[in-house]
Amino acid sequence: MVKLTWKGAPFEFGESQVTAQEDLKDALIHSPALRAIDYTSDSPVILAVDTSHIAVGFFLCQCDPTNPKIRHYNRFGSITLNDREARFSQPKLEIYGLFRALRSLRLYLLGVRNLVIEVDARYIKGMLSNPDIQPSASINRWILSILTFHFTLIHIKGTLHGPDGLLRRPPQPGDLEEEEDDFEDWVNRLYGFLHIVHNLFPSATLPVGPPHQPLIATLANAQILSGEDSNTYSKVPRTKKAQDEDQKLAAVRIWHRDLVRPEGISDSTYKKFFQYATQFFVDSDRMWKKNTHGSHQLVIGPMDHLRILSQIHDNLGHRRFYATRAAILQ
Repeated sequence: MVKLTWKGAPFEFGESQVTAQEDLKDALIHSPALRAIDYTSDSPVILAVDTSHIAVGFFLCQCDPTNPKIRHYNRFGSITLNDREARFSQPKLEIYGLFRALRSLRLYLLGVRNLVIEVDARYIKGMLSNPDIQPSASINRWILSILTFHFTLIHIKGTLHGPDGLLRRPPQPGDLEEEEDDFEDWVNRLYGFLHIVHNLFPSATLPVGPPHQPLIATLANAQILSGEDSNTYSKVPRTKKAQDEDQKLAAVRIWHRDLVRPEGISDSTYKKFFQYATQFFVDSDRMWKKNTHGSHQLVIGPMDHLRILSQIHDNLGHRRFYATRAAILQ
């Protein structure tokens, strides 16, 4: 095989070259460097993922228990992209590549105690923490799928990222066809919040009224009938930072309505509050954040969430409604 790379040597690929190629394959497959994952160990299992407009490259390995710098590799993979996927923007490609890699390896990742995902795109962490509120965004579904796994996300410089070569493989004859996408149903079952929705109703029926009755009215009526201790928007799991931000925005909305200084705050605190509140304005019972470089941004409050959910239900129907609901409320 090495002789084929010599300068001026004729390219002859015969029986001896094929035999040498098969020997290399056999040596790689049976190499002691490839080890099965030890699911009883707390040693980190590393999934490195990188994506280009050609393919998704990834590998799976586990750190040695005695020396974490040593990695024992388990699997290598390269998933080619079709023409439509290749036209995705780079951020969309990166999140889609992570989704595809996790979906491809999901059976191997079940039971992993300490999963670490390495990527070379810093913005993936922000995309996972702040899903798009647009109900038609396919990225939301990928993010929901990714978040079914518990992992630590680490950024690695592109020059040091291992899967770089795997993402340059073009489609080849004999590549397996894309598997049937049954992952969405799994996500719907995990993140549907059905246990919360069902508690709003005496029976286990879905909270959908007649065609002429909007879903927002059905949800509101259910909450009224169930009393003050019912499961409402406030019961949805959310971070402390998000809850504090909601309270701050509620105070801003009241200030714009009454223009009265909140009680019990100092002059310096009110000065900061005033500067923050003047970044917003209220129009037709809706609060907007000013944007001097484009369209003003609508501030989404609890009732706005319910209004959006009603629109989603009308557009998506029952099956995909609850997965999208989870993305918005989180």
